Amino acid sequence: MIATTMRRASFCVALLASCVAPAVAQTFGEDPNSALTRHLRTLSEEPRSLSSLLGAGEAALTLGDAQAAATFFARAEEVAPRDGRVKAALGRAFVHMEQPEAALRFFGEALSFGIPEASLAGDRGLAYDMLGQTARAQRDYRLALGGANGDEVRRRLALSLAIGGDRAGALQAIDGQLRRQDRAAWRTRAFVLALTGDVAEAVAGADRAMPGTGAALRPFFDRFVGLDAAGRAMAVHFGHFPKDAAAAPVRVAQATIAPPPLSASRTAAPAPRREQARTPAHSFPEIFSKSRRLPRRRTQKPLRSRRIPSPRLFPELIRRLGSYFYSNLEIFLSIINQISAPENFCFLIVSFIIEREI
Repeated sequence: MIATTMRRASFCVALLASCVAPAVAQTFGEDPNSALTRHLRTLSEEPRSLSSLLGAGEAALTLGDAQAAATFFARAEEVAPRDGRVKAALGRAFVHMEQPEAALRFFGEALSFGIPEASLAGDRGLAYDMLGQTARAQRDYRLALGGANGDEVRRRLALSLAIGGDRAGALQAIDGQLRRQDRAAWRTRAFVLALTGDVAEAVAGADRAMPGTGAALRPFFDRFVGLDAAGRAMAVHFGHFPKDAAAAPVRVAQATIAPPPLSASRTAAPAPRREQARTPAHSFPEIFSKSRRLPRRRTQKPLRSRRIPSPRLFPELIRRLGSYFYSNLEIFLSIINQISAPENFCFLIVSFIIEREI
């Protein structure tokens, strides 16, 4: 019973947090799915098209696939290594991938290449919040309030103020949105109340925003009290709590305010294993590298007799598929053109994995 309640609460807090999670301003006037398809078709003919790489990355980020977005942006960096727009885009992707240290380095490089500070301050503020540096986060949010994504930035500011204990300031920040009956603002208000200790009213507010979720969220609201600033930011923006609260001070201590020199970031000694996955800097993982075509085996076992990969291997398979398809976009497009229903997509992907020995 307890496990079931906690799973239900986990789902509710993730759903509620997703409503106030980082928003990505669309830079195109079309549906992101259509934009992604259009850019992929362009890339199949012009693999080094900078505008299409950036456009595909922005579309993927809007659709919630930060890993795919980072892949496109990394390829764009290969094409234009000194383009500030690419650096800023990589910073946003790493924020969504919950890697604030790497995000701050890219934001610093974007500034050095001439990107206006206000244009990236909203996302840089979130990176600071994830590291527990609320004062710097709030400064950045205020700097970005006049931008195109002002409402979302204002909600982030409210949450940051609440994390710092300023309930009155947090509620004042979203007062205009509450008066407009903005649902996202009411969800933010529930988090503000929970973060500042009024769990009972937070539960009632969650029920108003999403009827029936208040009771399930109460155990999570109660846990806010024992978290540091970085842990609270991760909980409210990404819907989960840190597994090891003791690691938060280490992350804050290791955060860099200004980006290191480009040469230093590439030649620095590797970090301890625990932090290495969170600070990829410029040496991107294998997913960003070009993959080669794998030769077909001369003899293939029948499909039914071959072993289907374990679900535990799915993240690795997805990573390899992303790398393979990006280097072989024509194959990806040919598969997409064969899809007429979701089950067909699953069958085609599994068949492709087995045939190509990915």
